[in-house]
Amino acid sequence: MKKTTKEIDLTGGTAPDYLLLTSVLTHLPEAVYLIDPESSNILYANKMAYESVEMTEAEIINHSVLSLQDSVFNQPHWSEIAEVISQSKKPYVFLGHHQRKGGRSFPVEIRTSNVYYEGKHFFLSVARDISHRQMRDKEMEAHKHSLWYALYEASDGIWEWDIENDSLYVSPKLMQMRGYGPEEDASKVDFWVDGIHPDDKNRVLAVMQEHLQGRTDKFEAKYRLRNRVGHYIWVDDRGKVSKRDAQGARLL
Repeated sequence: MKKTTKEIDLTGGTAPDYLLLTSVLTHLPEAVYLIDPESSNILYANKMAYESVEMTEAEIINHSVLSLQDSVFNQPHWSEIAEVISQSKKPYVFLGHHQRKGGRSFPVEIRTSNVYYEGKHFFLSVARDISHRQMRDKEMEAHKHSLWYALYEASDGIWEWDIENDSLYVSPKLMQMRGYGPEEDASKVDFWVDGIHPDDKNRVLAVMQEHLQGRTDKFEAKYRLRNRVGHYIWVDDRGKVSKRDAQGARLL
């Protein structure tokens, strides 16, 4: 694998340098994790890392990061995200929730970089508690009167296109189906259009256009949708314009 990020080299450091580095990591106000990309196991965690989840160091080290991160659902989901991180030339930003020992969760922003040491590849993740932002609460509040809100837990996946503002909202379950984390950016309609299989795209967009022009009472199409790692899944997509103006033009 080509090394696209900086090399870690601690072999030339003096004892004072090592002690300083250890002291800085220990007392950083943000959680720091060193992770094995393949197994997802945590190899190192600073004091803030295990205290933020109300655990001991022994309860963190050599345990999977999946035990902390409730926005990564299983090992295959981790493998897909790990592949994207491995190919990234800059820190990969992920928004999710960490679980405390008692079961309570809190929102975090995680920045993960690729690092290499003695020929081995690691992820270095820095997690910041972003409880004060209440990002998901605000987003849910903004959509609470939408049809998808009532179906949110029951459906395989929901997406809502605000045509007037040209913005897209994709539910976490649909993000998972496509191999993305629930808080990654999917705010443009291109996220949907670009994912349609080339052999299906013209047909699906024509069906969509028919509905937007008011020629059909709903949009319905079966087609292939690309997962983040490149394979396609078959979807049965159904939707309907929820609001039109007096002349019948779609508003949302």
